[in-house]
Amino acid sequence: KLAASAYAAWAKARAQDDFAAFAPLLAECFAVAAEVAEATREDEAELYDVALKEYELYDAMRGALRRSAARAQAAHRTRARLAAPAE
Repeated sequence: KLAASAYAAWAKARAQDDFAAFAPLLAECFAVAAEVAEATREDEAELYDVALKEYELYDAMRGALRRSAARAQAAHRTRARLAAPAE
């Protein structure tokens, strides 16, 4: 919910060239990210390392989802081509 609100506020602030309008939500996003990093910290000495690990996991998952979606789209196009009546 916070991410959606922050994105909407960022888009509006960007369009109006008004960073000050977005700053409070950005600060809240950082505060929540720090809380999550603190709660999930294991051996890492720095919260930055925890956050970086989280981002790297997210980035890897996003890449895998994109590759999977591309394969599914290609398979769908192939099935559609094969199912189309010959002219």
